[in-house]
Amino acid sequence: MGDIIDAVGEVFSTHNPMQEDDVDLNAVVCPDWFGFARRWTLTENDEPSRWVKAMPGASCVLVFGMLLVVYSQVSSFIAPTGRDVVWVTLTLTLGVMLICLNRVAAELPRLLRADGELATLGLGKTKISATAFAKLVMQRRITRFLQGASVVCAGFASIGFFMAIAWPFIAPKDSVNMTFAFLTIISTSSAYLLYTLVPMVMEFNLTLQVAAELTADATLELVTAIKSISPADTEAWEKQIEGPVLALADGPVAVLSRGWSRGLGLSYFGFWTISLAAFAGFSQLLAQVMSAATPMRVVGILLMLLLTVALVTLPLIMSGAVAEVSTCCDDISNAINARRIEDLDRSPRLLALELALKNLNSNQGLGTFAALLLLSTD
Repeated sequence: MGDIIDAVGEVFSTHNPMQEDDVDLNAVVCPDWFGFARRWTLTENDEPSRWVKAMPGASCVLVFGMLLVVYSQVSSFIAPTGRDVVWVTLTLTLGVMLICLNRVAAELPRLLRADGELATLGLGKTKISATAFAKLVMQRRITRFLQGASVVCAGFASIGFFMAIAWPFIAPKDSVNMTFAFLTIISTSSAYLLYTLVPMVMEFNLTLQVAAELTADATLELVTAIKSISPADTEAWEKQIEGPVLALADGPVAVLSRGWSRGLGLSYFGFWTISLAAFAGFSQLLAQVMSAATPMRVVGILLMLLLTVALVTLPLIMSGAVAEVSTCCDDISNAINARRIEDLDRSPRLLALELALKNLNSNQGLGTFAALLLLSTD
């Protein structure tokens, strides 16, 4: 993760990477953007690295430890308190999140290899608008900064492991076993999550943003062509409109849906599951504040509420770029309909193309699918 730490400074850089691109309004996303992710997830032969192959085993060991802790907690319950419920909820949801994010990180080798989905969409070759490129540059800077912050937080989480080691020497004997096991598994899982899985999920999100922009720019070019080319020019219409529009459905849009829908769906499930634990902690602290308010409890409520909202909205932010692509696809249909209104005498040909687009994806139209849903920002 040294590459992540080195890249954090990019966020505060005063260099404007768009100054040369403001002239011709075209830019190409460089494959080197994902260089460190390729080194971590792929071998020289574009095969999954040992680290990627070891992740499922590491996650299974941690989840098994969590289940043992939960079993110990539940079996010792006589009159469970709100704190006991929060601990069990946190342990279970953290295990689910580990499994989900592990699968999201495992998607990266397939996306980043030389013949992967990003390469198919034209990474390093296809030009995009200067505005889109500037947005991606800022997204990359923010991603690198958050990845660096995640690694730093992993170091703090590791402190809990050393606290767990020291606990048997300072705690009452009747609480040694339970607290030792809880601190060990939670601190180890949190450190593993923050040091490996969270940065890789952020990298997955960055690949999603790049893929979405590459696809969105392709749709915008078609919208411009539809507005400028008349159906009266049959040859130009077939070559520059009908063929590319139908190819878009089977090409970039299909690649985007196939490549990122599973990872995005798992991100939703993982983050929304762990948000249950944050909400349980918020509810427990709220009950305590209602009985006896203290400054620390009030601060805890605010932090838990903020964490719950962040975990719920994070997947929605990730899917925003995909929704933008679906909206661009709607713009294609709207442009075709507008052209049909202008050329009513050629309406049958335009209507056939319009109906062909509407009948795609089980009559849901041209769009991108994530977690089996057609997304749109409308």
